[in-house]
Amino acid sequence: MSPRSDDDAAVPGGRRVSTHHAVVVSTSKYWFNYRHAANALEIYRTLRRLGLGDSQIVLMLADNIPCDARNAFPGQIFTTEDRRRDLFSGSYPAEVDYAGDDVTRENFVRILTDRLGPEIPLSRRLRSTSDSKLLIFMTGHGGDGFLKFQDENEILATDLAWAFADMRSSGRYDEILLMTDTCEAHTIANDIDYVKSPNVHVVSSSLLGENSYAHHADTALGVAVIDRFTRATVQYIEGENSAGARKGPDATIGDLVRSYARVTLGANVGHTSPPGVSADAVRISDFFADSTV
Repeated sequence: MSPRSDDDAAVPGGRRVSTHHAVVVSTSKYWFNYRHAANALEIYRTLRRLGLGDSQIVLMLADNIPCDARNAFPGQIFTTEDRRRDLFSGSYPAEVDYAGDDVTRENFVRILTDRLGPEIPLSRRLRSTSDSKLLIFMTGHGGDGFLKFQDENEILATDLAWAFADMRSSGRYDEILLMTDTCEAHTIANDIDYVKSPNVHVVSSSLLGENSYAHHADTALGVAVIDRFTRATVQYIEGENSAGARKGPDATIGDLVRSYARVTLGANVGHTSPPGVSADAVRISDFFADSTV
């Protein structure tokens, strides 16, 4: 996987200071979970294309899918039927911060709360502040109130709620958009305490008792290559469908949520806004596009 470069985009003294950050994680290993790595890389590419530098994104991939011996296109990841866009080494090469056995529940929480050891360089840390808009995208195998890491352990809804409360008290964010693409995805947000963790928006691929489905398989690879929810999300934000193209940069979280169709996804999208906050008042670009001060 590509080594991470440190382009140090967030220091005072005349250099660029960003208020936007992201943590993008695929928690699944094994070749047959190709689509989970691809989901994460689709979101990563969209963030890069819309202006976020790599230093603003922490990317975690639990398996080295691009270099798997079964990959008919070594070093590349494709999600479209025509394979027009390589997500791993194409126009926006993926800079992977945590890979393989380093993608753990413990490291994920440490990244959010800045409890990493002194040996971890700045380039592998989440450099958010109390002014930051933070996107957290998680994809993998989940269930009622949990998301698996490496098919060996799980992060629980209570773990995530604790991490968000700690982040808020430590000045680690101003506003969070949590997006999850798993089975029973919305349940991972069940324990968020909006008194201790205000300003957390949640958009998820499925509700309790529902699955999150793959979109299509690539016959040359023999596996599904992207999930329906991630594909629909990226198409809307990138303006690749008519609804997203009409709204453009003024699209809100409410617009995005209304764009999902159960008949297409096979599940109901979950959505929660902070108390007293309308999803129609919060732009998607607050989390997916760059802002500097």
